[in-house]
Amino acid sequence: HWLTVKFVFSNADGQRFLGCTAIDLTDRHNAEQALRTSTDLLNVSQYVAQMGGWQLDIATQKVFWTDQIYYLLDTTPEEIEPTVDSGLNYFLPESRLTLVNALNAAIEKGESFDVELEMLTLKDRKIDVRVIGTVVMENGKPSKLNGVFQDISEHKASQLALEYANYELEYANRVLENIAHYDALTHLPNRVLLADRMQQAMAHTQRHEQILAVAFLDLDGFKAVNDQYGHAVGDKLLIHLAQRMKNTLREGDTLARIGGDEFVVVITDLHHTSDCHLLLTRLLQAAAEPVELDNLVLEVSASIGVTLYPQDGSDPEQLLRHADQAMYLAKQAGKNCYHLFDIAKDVAVKHQRETLEHIRTALHNEEFVLYYQPKVHMRTGKVIGAEALIRWQHPQYGLLPPAAFLSVVENHLLSVEMGEWVIETALNQMIEWEVMGLEIPVSVNIGALQL
Repeated sequence: HWLTVKFVFSNADGQRFLGCTAIDLTDRHNAEQALRTSTDLLNVSQYVAQMGGWQLDIATQKVFWTDQIYYLLDTTPEEIEPTVDSGLNYFLPESRLTLVNALNAAIEKGESFDVELEMLTLKDRKIDVRVIGTVVMENGKPSKLNGVFQDISEHKASQLALEYANYELEYANRVLENIAHYDALTHLPNRVLLADRMQQAMAHTQRHEQILAVAFLDLDGFKAVNDQYGHAVGDKLLIHLAQRMKNTLREGDTLARIGGDEFVVVITDLHHTSDCHLLLTRLLQAAAEPVELDNLVLEVSASIGVTLYPQDGSDPEQLLRHADQAMYLAKQAGKNCYHLFDIAKDVAVKHQRETLEHIRTALHNEEFVLYYQPKVHMRTGKVIGAEALIRWQHPQYGLLPPAAFLSVVENHLLSVEMGEWVIETALNQMIEWEVMGLEIPVSVNIGALQL
């Protein structure tokens, strides 16, 4: 226990007395020790957090700082007396104005504040600080401001470093996205981005019941430029022509480079099939106009194949193939022109191709049969021969006449294979009849290709 003892001497009736009083101070001592411990821990916490406390008495304008604020400002209580003006002088002009406005709002309106500011210490060390102020009200009016002052320079530096790292990451992602979606030479969309643009354009066309044109463009004479002047000149020519052709298109259209001297144009928002003709003509003119490069005058042209969606109801890859097929027809027509893909002819060609494959399968599966029409002497009534007539015993459609399939194989090598089967089958039949004692000549029909 902690005690305080008081001894008192007194005289009474000529006698001297010694009096003693003792007070138990254990609780008080423990409370003071706890307060000192709490203060020490608070000081350590403020040091670690780089934070100090402050208080402003509004009526007296007296300011109190904890020791940590002196430390953060590179000063000591002996060097400076805390006042509102001395505190404000540490802040940079813009920050000082911000803090003055915050203090005025707190004093006049009772508004608390939390601001981040910049200031210079006594050693001209620039730091970022966070200043928090809360208002203590008495009788409905602000009487004191209690607050916290914290050095957040390291936090700000980390934040700036993180922001810079995020910027670098975003930039790297943009570069990678550009590499993934754009041609490195012309900076036009590549195949990957073209596929996405075509999907979007097709969906847009369907929603608005419009027409979409897909044009496959190949430069005529570009290889000769490369061979004669080198790839460096050829690359410059491609860059120049790409920009020139892009300038002929509308904002919603797409020009993509898919390799070498091959480009694809996606033309949207068409209402009639003829609406694309003017744009295609402009593309031809842009490609054919001479280009001056390095004291050279270079001339090429373009062949363009075009298909229209949804008349050509294919997927994007098929649309490109159809436009490519039409482009080769433009080259065959003399180059420097465009050719529209013939959808009806393509359907007929597909049907013929499929039918040829079915006929080839039918020959392999022995689905064809020969019927023999006898030739009779009209006077004697004697059979003098027979004509072999081919029929197709189709597993799904039954017995089909020659008109259903012979026109398909005409002038095709498959007609030779079918003719050989007819001759071989007819000869085998003649042998069977001969064994039976019948001599019946058989005539067969063969095509000119077999001869």
